[in-house]
Amino acid sequence: MLSRESLKAITVLRGGAGNQLFQLCAALRARQLGWSTTLSSSALSSDQLRGLEIGALATNLGFAFEKSSHISQSRWFKLLGRRKVVISDPPGEFGDLGQLLSAPIGESIIIDGYFQHLANVLPFKDVMRNGMNTQFPGSQIDFDAIAVHARRGDYVKNPKNIGFYQELDLNYYTHALEIQLSQTNLRNVMLYSDDPSWLADQLSPELARRFPEIQFSIRHPTKTSGLDEIAYMSQFPAFVIANSTFSWWIAFLSQSEYVVGPQKWFRRDLAPNVESLFVKNWLWL
Repeated sequence: MLSRESLKAITVLRGGAGNQLFQLCAALRARQLGWSTTLSSSALSSDQLRGLEIGALATNLGFAFEKSSHISQSRWFKLLGRRKVVISDPPGEFGDLGQLLSAPIGESIIIDGYFQHLANVLPFKDVMRNGMNTQFPGSQIDFDAIAVHARRGDYVKNPKNIGFYQELDLNYYTHALEIQLSQTNLRNVMLYSDDPSWLADQLSPELARRFPEIQFSIRHPTKTSGLDEIAYMSQFPAFVIANSTFSWWIAFLSQSEYVVGPQKWFRRDLAPNVESLFVKNWLWL
């Protein structure tokens, strides 16, 4: 029987702030199950669009990073010094790390996946919330509004992503906002996106035409970290989210019961099943 002291794991970080938060929760889950876990940001060194977003949060939670930012997988295995075992998401879905680590797998592992599963994050929801910055001195924003998030950016501009991610159209946002307006007393709407020009040219005019009694405003992306943006947007009481982990974390950390999101995140049949992310009291269209 393996001793807890001998169990070692390296968790690989990749993607943007939303993905990194899921991977941090995977590391927390592994540590909870007895694995001595460190983090590696080496996969981010070749990502021209994204960098390390969770460094301070991870450090505050007691995680150390591998010293080199360019550690190859063979180097990881050498660091671990034992049999090569990589834990990743099962084909076509996101993994419940508790189940994946329940089988005999040896003393050392590399956790390399996205692990976008409620089972991996629910035990650490309060930990993540408490670790976020929720103080915004000098802010003039009235949080008494419905927050509407549109993820576009690389979904519609990167050739590798076109045809893979579901592009949410004006009909989705109109229907979702209609639902939120009917179940809340809120009459202000904050629009937020990585493509503010699309908000100004298309979404905002269409919503204003459909809901003339509602006051719309657009929040432009700031130079703060992705985590600070997530924490900031999570202060709103109701949400229309996009098919984006960034968007999902905003609503999840808010603890709001008024969340509408899209059922379909990907276009391709071979894409991962995202039902593992469906919070029960949210409405999925």
